[in-house]
Amino acid sequence: MAHATLVDIVDIRADNPFVDHATFSIRQQLVTGLSQLKGSKHIPNVLLYDERGLRLYDQFSQAIEYYLFPAEERILKIHADEIVKTMGFNSVEGCSHVVELGAGALRKTSIILQELARRVTHPSPVPPITYYALDLDERELARTLTELSQSEVGAEISGKIATRGLCGTYDDGVALIARGSLRANRLSGDFAVSPRVMTQSSDRDNCSHPTLSSTNVTQSSDATSMRAPHEPLHMLFLGSSISNFTRGEDAAFLKSLPLRPGSSDTLLIGMDHCDNAERIKASYNDHKGLTRSFILNGLVSAGRTLGDDTLFDQQKWESSGRYNEELHCYGHYYRSKCDQILTDPVTSAVFSFVKDELVRVAFSHKYSDDVAYSLFTEAGLQPIRRWVDSETQYSLWLLNRPEH
Repeated sequence: MAHATLVDIVDIRADNPFVDHATFSIRQQLVTGLSQLKGSKHIPNVLLYDERGLRLYDQFSQAIEYYLFPAEERILKIHADEIVKTMGFNSVEGCSHVVELGAGALRKTSIILQELARRVTHPSPVPPITYYALDLDERELARTLTELSQSEVGAEISGKIATRGLCGTYDDGVALIARGSLRANRLSGDFAVSPRVMTQSSDRDNCSHPTLSSTNVTQSSDATSMRAPHEPLHMLFLGSSISNFTRGEDAAFLKSLPLRPGSSDTLLIGMDHCDNAERIKASYNDHKGLTRSFILNGLVSAGRTLGDDTLFDQQKWESSGRYNEELHCYGHYYRSKCDQILTDPVTSAVFSFVKDELVRVAFSHKYSDDVAYSLFTEAGLQPIRRWVDSETQYSLWLLNRPEH
C-alpha cells in the first residue's frame, strides 16, 4: 500500500463559488485573440500550462539545447550561500515568507530551500520560514510538493521551512500578499479563500516555469501596509519568466509586486541576457521535439477552454518559432497547414484561418544590460547584487524597492 502524504493547497483564485472567474477570463481572452485579423491572432500563453503542459515544460527544460535551466541551476549551486546571505538570511530570527511565482517542478527551488534551512538552528513545530509555491494547476502543485516532502530535501527542511501551495495566477498571488493574508494566516491556515488538503500517493508516475502570463495588473506596490513590519517577504521569479511579458507590461508587473519601500523585502529574478542568435534558436528547437510537444499541447488546452478538447485538429497545425534579432525576441506560433474554419461549441462564433497563417502563443525577450536597468528603474526597483553564468550570460538579480 502506497504511503500517503497530505499537502496544503490553497485556491486563491476569485472566491465566488458559483463562477470560475479564471476560466471565464481566459476564455474571453482566447475568443478575443482568435477573432483578430490575419497576422494579429493570438491565444493566451497561460493555456500552455495545464497539468500536462506543466509536465511537458519540465521535460523540455531538461533538453540539452535549452541552456536557460542549467545556467540558472549552475548559478544557484555555486552561489546559493551568497544569495541567501544577501537576501538577509545570515541567521533566521522571527518569521519570513518566501513566495515563488510559477514554481514548476521545484528542482532549482530546492537548492534555495536547502540553503535557507541551514540558517535555522533548531527545528520547530511552527517553522520560522514559510515557502509558498504559486502555480496554475492544483494537481501539479500537489504532486510537486508531495515529491519535495518525500525527498531528502524535504527531510532536511522539515521543522525549519513550512511549505504551502497557492493555486492561482500571478495577479491572484500579488493580491493575496497585498491584503495581508500571508501574515494573518501563517499559523492558523485560515486564508480568506478556501484551503484544501490534498492526499497524494508516493507511487504516482514521475514526470513534470514558469511561466504564467499575467493580465490586468492593477495592484499597486503601495498596498503593503497590512503586513507586519518585521516579517520580510522574499519573492522568487526564476526561469526568465519576466521575458514572457510584452515590453511595458513587464515593468507594470514588477511595479505591482508588494515589496515595501526601504524594507528588507527582496525579489530574486532570473533574466536571459544571451545575444547569440543561433544558440537562442536552437534552445527552442530541441532534437527530441519536446518543445514542439509542449507548444502543441496548448491547442488541446485552448479547445478545452472553448468546450471541446479536439476542436483544434493537430493534423492541421504545426508549431513554428521565429527569432527577431532586432527586437531580441523569440516568438512561438501555431501555423495553419490549410484553410480552415473552427466554430465555438458554446457560442457558435466562427474563427477562420488561411493556409500558413500564424497564431502567436508565446514569446521570450532577451535583455541587454541597458534594457534590464531601464526596466528596473521603470518598475521602481534597484539592484542589490547580480550573479552571472559566464557561459551563457544568464543572470540572477536580487532587487529591492528603495525609499521614495
